[in-house]
Amino acid sequence: MDSLTEDKKQSILRSAIYVFSIHGQDKASLSLIAKHAFVSKPLLFHYFSNKDELFEKTKAFANQLIQSLHPTTEEVNLPFFDFFYSIQLKKLTLESSYPGLMKFMFQSTPLPEVLPEYPFKDIDRLTFKPTIKPQEVYKQLYYLSLAHATLLEKGIPFNVVYASFQDAFLFIKALTLKEEHA
Repeated sequence: MDSLTEDKKQSILRSAIYVFSIHGQDKASLSLIAKHAFVSKPLLFHYFSNKDELFEKTKAFANQLIQSLHPTTEEVNLPFFDFFYSIQLKKLTLESSYPGLMKFMFQSTPLPEVLPEYPFKDIDRLTFKPTIKPQEVYKQLYYLSLAHATLLEKGIPFNVVYASFQDAFLFIKALTLKEEHA
């Protein structure tokens, strides 16, 4: 596929992320996605045969974007809060390039009842206050990052969203860790 063709397809997928995040799969129209991508509806059909296919390809593309955030070796060895902060900052940066990405991912892949344990396999639970459950902290941090991604989607400048996220993140960290670890 030539680069112009790939650019058009990327533009459609970027727009689909945004439109699906706003309207959901059922109410999003191919016409609106084409308009947002600045392409004709026939061109959209050149790449995707119907809305269901476009939704699935958009989901795969969004998953690929999220997978690109895979932690580095240095990040994996960080303490829990530093690790989580590093990953969330990457997500917010990605959201600023792909508005609606986090909301789309949340809508198309609902949060499981129990979140994955990956941040906790080597966590020092003794750094947390006795009444704190790290899994609950993780859940709250997840929702915090989703809320801030929504602010980016609404057009609030990245530096404002980042400052707000950082303040809230540090507040949660101070509330949950023992004083000597905060």
